Amino acid sequence: MKYFIVYLLLIPFLSNAQKVSSCLQINQDVQWDYLGPTNTEEEIGNQYQGALKCVSVNPNNSSEIFIGSFTGGLFHTIDRGQHWSCLTDAIDYPIIGVNDLIVDYSKKPYTITIATGASEIWFDFPTLGIFRSYDGGLTWKNSLPIEDEKSILYEEVQHFSLSADSSLWFAHTPKDILYSQDDGEHWSKLFSIKLYPDFYENNDYKINSILYNEITKSLYFTTLTHDTKIANKNSYKNECDIIRITNFESNPEINKITTQVKKSDDAMTQTNTSVFKLVGFNKTQGIIQRSYQNSSHTNFYTLDFATEQITHVIQQRGSAVSQESIFWRHGLCVNPANPAIVYFAGNLLYKSLDSGKTFRAMYSYSYGANHVPHADIRYMQISKASKNGEHDELYLCTDGGLSYSKNGGESFVSLNGQSLSITQFYGLGSSPFSGIISAGAQDNSIMSYDPKIKKWYFENQGDGYDVAYSQTTPGWAIGQYNFLTNQYTFNDKVPFTKSSNLSVSHKGVNTSNLYAHHEGHFYFADNKVNILYRDSSRWITSQTVFEHDILAMAVAPTNSQLIYISGLWSGLAKSSDGGRTFEHFPKNILVDGQSTELNRIHSICISPYNENEVWLGFGYMSNYNSFCHSGLRIIYSSDGGKTWTNQSAGLSPFAIADIKYIEGSSGSLLAASPMGIFFKENEFTPWVLWGNNLPKSIITEIDINYCRGKIIVSSYGRGLWESDLPLIKKPKQILIKKNTTYRLSKKIDEMTCHEDIKIKNCKTLTIDCVLHMAKGKKIYVKDKNQVVLTERGKIVNECGENWGGIVVY
Repeated sequence: MKYFIVYLLLIPFLSNAQKVSSCLQINQDVQWDYLGPTNTEEEIGNQYQGALKCVSVNPNNSSEIFIGSFTGGLFHTIDRGQHWSCLTDAIDYPIIGVNDLIVDYSKKPYTITIATGASEIWFDFPTLGIFRSYDGGLTWKNSLPIEDEKSILYEEVQHFSLSADSSLWFAHTPKDILYSQDDGEHWSKLFSIKLYPDFYENNDYKINSILYNEITKSLYFTTLTHDTKIANKNSYKNECDIIRITNFESNPEINKITTQVKKSDDAMTQTNTSVFKLVGFNKTQGIIQRSYQNSSHTNFYTLDFATEQITHVIQQRGSAVSQESIFWRHGLCVNPANPAIVYFAGNLLYKSLDSGKTFRAMYSYSYGANHVPHADIRYMQISKASKNGEHDELYLCTDGGLSYSKNGGESFVSLNGQSLSITQFYGLGSSPFSGIISAGAQDNSIMSYDPKIKKWYFENQGDGYDVAYSQTTPGWAIGQYNFLTNQYTFNDKVPFTKSSNLSVSHKGVNTSNLYAHHEGHFYFADNKVNILYRDSSRWITSQTVFEHDILAMAVAPTNSQLIYISGLWSGLAKSSDGGRTFEHFPKNILVDGQSTELNRIHSICISPYNENEVWLGFGYMSNYNSFCHSGLRIIYSSDGGKTWTNQSAGLSPFAIADIKYIEGSSGSLLAASPMGIFFKENEFTPWVLWGNNLPKSIITEIDINYCRGKIIVSSYGRGLWESDLPLIKKPKQILIKKNTTYRLSKKIDEMTCHEDIKIKNCKTLTIDCVLHMAKGKKIYVKDKNQVVLTERGKIVNECGENWGGIVVY
């Protein structure tokens, strides 16, 4: 008999949903190519691949390993990390994150059970619950009950834990606990505020951990809440609880266990959020860990299951371990062969040989170079234990991938291999002159990729966010970092070393919050609009109409003073004077005559040829009952927002994170969805899924590099990908109807052209700068003398692609 404790999120519609692939039009001829990041053979010890949440190693063959990514899926290797494949790509729906897994290795093909989901407030994506495969990951089944529609946007599924003597399964959402007596095929609700409305004074709580004790036949769970200050006292009411449930198979009894745990003085802030976490220690005791979000501080206690007494057992004031927060990290792990050997998995790994009285750091803080584990341990597993701890075999899931030690943590090796596709990119940009790509990654800083030589460049200094390249000055780009600065590079790629002198109040929850205008200006959105005009070294900051952060921003290519923004949770506004003032749109607008609320606008797109043409992409989900009905996903205005029409036909009902207009076309668009990238040829055609081999994941930004003729997308959990731009049937042309000179104000300035140029009426085009032509674009003349190059004039494509040349017509 086995006890399974499962942390899950219920969803409402999978049991009767149509297959998405049968609902969508798909261009099967399109091929997406994985760009990376990748390691060379010489760099195989480096860990820049992204965050992992769980691992399972075949006890009969350690070369076979399964790992669950935070936001990427379930990956499998049979050669100990040399090659990895994603098993959840076989699921017809977007599986965003695998938080834990159980693999039954007793027979082949394996039965695999995974808990899915991820919690990131700036992305709206479906959390699809628990999936099971009976054929080793070739096909998958979801067996969850139908719940209310909002449950699909709950936070992540947590993890499983495994005990000994029963087939009983437990599970929880952030607000509910369920159980199953038939190995997870059917579920009953055990605890929720709806069932026990008087249990909490408010709903400001989250179920954080769960543990079943075989001796007392009790289920314990812990919560995460904000502590509330007691009026007229310098003390706080403890709302971070441990709860016991008994008799759950008949008449459940639910009781709080009074902890009497006080905060230390250095952790007492009115807005500090604390968390309790239960870790099974043995059959008679549990370990409680308490940590604080806003101050790295951890205390440890034991819970005696028989007496329910709580004792403070580990307290190292001023030590590295006591200052480690478990809020985002794994915490304690005890050697099952010798409980005196305790590991603490925090930013890095610590080890104790005396039951936690003293700890030793096993290595120095690292971003994952040369086989040293990457910082932030999300999960730890002792696959084999030794009595003295010297031969413990350890697996660490970190923000840089998978590490392994065979000697109790004295040394580690990276098992990522060369191209484990799990990197979490917030945003990207590419040079319109050289084609070099830079992208900001979660805890892996900004990385750059040179497609000419297929080489990656790494710069590790924490989180990297969005990147924007100058449209007028080669080599110049701005990237954003988690220490709230925007930094310059003047060399196309990392490192970004010079400060842009912008005091950033927030990192910006919108992923594509940096924008480079073709006139040479930079824009940055956090809770304000910040503009760096060309030839200026000082940012201009404008207050907005929103009380919270900006979620999406767009600037009109034909009018750098026209700016649209949306609020984090709702609202739309625009400025016609460069952000000095903003006009608020009504909360509800008419779309095809129907009232529509402007909630969670994730993306805004303005035509490069007409500032009155605007598209909005919505978040959340538009249809909770079927994947095959798109509902309202993208709306369009041809008159600057006075009237709107629905342009969602052909889309899936998921959030639209980005929209891009393809320059040189008459209304061709690209849209980012967890199902992939969609293409719309013009106003009258439906959306078509642009290829079907792009992984279903959180797509954070679309970048079009006209120099190379490529669509490049960043994903939050599956790395960078690219494909060829669609062939435009009726491309736009730039018509030269009078004598024209292309000249910019600075000698270092250069120009880009994304359309064909046609010179009419025997006029002359004088090129007095470097003109970068997009891949395949042509200059049409009736007389070759109609194009004049000055001494500094030049026509090039420096991405290594052919532009179309000068054509006589």
